[in-house]
Amino acid sequence: MTDSNSETGAIPAGIEPPATARGVGRRLMAIIDRTSYIAGFLSGVTIVLTAILLVIEVILRAFFNTSTLVADELSVYLFIAMLYLGLAYTLEAGRHIEINVVTSRLKTGTRRYLNRAISLLNIPVFAVLCWKSWVLVLEAYSGHEIAPTILHTPIYFAKLPIAIGMTIFLLQGIVEMLRKFTVEGADLKKGSSSEF
Repeated sequence: MTDSNSETGAIPAGIEPPATARGVGRRLMAIIDRTSYIAGFLSGVTIVLTAILLVIEVILRAFFNTSTLVADELSVYLFIAMLYLGLAYTLEAGRHIEINVVTSRLKTGTRRYLNRAISLLNIPVFAVLCWKSWVLVLEAYSGHEIAPTILHTPIYFAKLPIAIGMTIFLLQGIVEMLRKFTVEGADLKKGSSSEF
């Protein structure tokens, strides 16, 4: 005789959180999802800004034999912002690349438990990356680090999107992990990952 909860991976009814806790949790998860969406939108804005900046640079060089002298530097900063601000949204949308050569052959329940374990293991990794990124920002700020370029950009300014992006990524990782451990969220985004 098997327990139906163990087959579906559902949380037994006796250990469900109180309704008020679930309501607060859902609101927090919605806020984090919305924050990830906003960060993803800003990531997209940086792509547009980079394209505009590079087109201006090409036009200036091709037709006026001059340069902005800052396009390279600014495009690197915008690329960093694009990359890190887009992490959480990509996770929330289920669009990170997932290689499932082995896991696709597992039973649904086994795959669900494996995904939960991986989600649990991701959180400490995300947390360390988040913490270290803030350490780098604070060190650059307190050390008055300046880029040796025409703009003399404070280095903390370039590193700040990394820390902000990793913080949102960590929070979104926690939300996605919680979804995998709840009855309601277990199959919410089923099949939404990019799979190979």
